[in-house]
Amino acid sequence: MSTDPQFLHAIARTLESPDVPARLELADGRAFNFSVVRSDGQEELRSQLLPRLNGEKWGVYEWISDAMLYPGFVVSIEREGEDRSSGFLAFDTRVFIFNVGQQESLRISVTVEPKVVYVSPDARGQGFSSAFVALLCGQMQHTLGLIETAMQTSLKGSRVKDITLALEAECVSEEGARFVRNAFRACQVGLQDFRSQRPADRCWGADITDAVDYSDWADEDELVAVPCR
Repeated sequence: MSTDPQFLHAIARTLESPDVPARLELADGRAFNFSVVRSDGQEELRSQLLPRLNGEKWGVYEWISDAMLYPGFVVSIEREGEDRSSGFLAFDTRVFIFNVGQQESLRISVTVEPKVVYVSPDARGQGFSSAFVALLCGQMQHTLGLIETAMQTSLKGSRVKDITLALEAECVSEEGARFVRNAFRACQVGLQDFRSQRPADRCWGADITDAVDYSDWADEDELVAVPCR
């Protein structure tokens, strides 16, 4: 297998594809629909959120515009059976593949980064944040699954020395910090489930790094005392 940096870069880009299910059901039976919002769909997203803002119009329009400028994807969420958005999540997945030494050994780095999350005031406390947490957890596992496939195909013949995982974010509110902390905990549990279904191999042995700036908000462990709803 080629260890040319451009070749490895091209493979890494294929591993960054999003996994956005059309429908997601939480353990308690609440179901939600997701859709990826392209740049030409941001006005439609604004028009769906406008009637639900209850005086929170400030910032939301700018957040949508900013989210469209970030690398990655913007995902709108609806409660199953409704036909208008109740919020959105912008996130990015970054994968880097490094050649280590002269033995065709590789190191793979995976970072999932939630950038903006918003749920309309009338929808808070109804499971939307939990659905977004599940989406991020699923994205981490989806990326690991793509890496596993690549190790048997495009990366076959090279030894993957280790895989590092991180959830990265910058929190600007206590609710945002709570959301990110719960997402991190969910990704930890998801990784344990992923590893338990595979033969022991040290390349799957790394835990997830909490690369999060919680700023001045509550103690990180206290943030999960009130779970996302």
